[in-house]
Amino acid sequence: MADLFDVLAEPTRRDLLQLLRERADGHVPGTDADTHANEMSVGEMVDRLGITQPTVSKHLKVLREHGLVHVREDGQHRYYSLVPEPLRDVEAWLDHIAPGHPGTLPSFRPDMPYVDLWPAGYQIGTTVGQLRRQLDGLLGRF
Repeated sequence: MADLFDVLAEPTRRDLLQLLRERADGHVPGTDADTHANEMSVGEMVDRLGITQPTVSKHLKVLREHGLVHVREDGQHRYYSLVPEPLRDVEAWLDHIAPGHPGTLPSFRPDMPYVDLWPAGYQIGTTVGQLRRQLDGLLGRF
């Protein structure tokens, strides 16, 4: 799970996941003959995010390695779609550590900026709430 949190900690990767979720939200399964309607090309992601193709490709590789996206190759083109199951695992873990307290840990105040739990300086507090809101946004209708 720690690796997945490292992956989700990168804002560009969260932006890519959000784009793919929005694309999936626009496609209603079973109503369209196009089976690839929930996919997005690398070029389209580059245009939508305004970042370079190598940067997008680098982050997509990490997302693919962690099972968060699926890639379909068509010649030299790559088309990506969201795989929501790993995000559901994170959501389930958050529900487990803070049942009945969506977005916060029970022993922490929501306005607390962070609490150092380990000597390495890992921070938690409102970070859990932020992650919960981002996961809710990413999972949407899934």
